[in-house]
Amino acid sequence: LLRCEPDVRVVNEDDAIVVTAHVPNLDPRSIKVSVSGNRLSISGEKVEEEQDERSLYISRQGFASSVRLSSPVDADHVTASYAGGMLRIVLPRLAERTAVQVRADEHNNERGRHE
Repeated sequence: LLRCEPDVRVVNEDDAIVVTAHVPNLDPRSIKVSVSGNRLSISGEKVEEEQDERSLYISRQGFASSVRLSSPVDADHVTASYAGGMLRIVLPRLAERTAVQVRADEHNNERGRHE
């Protein structure tokens, strides 16, 4: 099994990170996409067939690639599609958490207070 590196592109959109990989002749059933922390890993297997008058030649070539993500993503809502030799993965960004300031009201009946 040979190893190859696909042409991978990462585009940062407002609410998602979109990763595309050009991998023609990919067996869609072999595609594996996983997210761990800030890293996306993709792998799969390309199958190419060549035939002449006497023989059929089949070659299989595995690929694997890893991409560092620029921000946290919602791993439960990642989607992937494959068409025309292009693998497209959409990774929704996690909603950013903002610090909320809470003001504690002063109570007149606090313990230890002198009256």
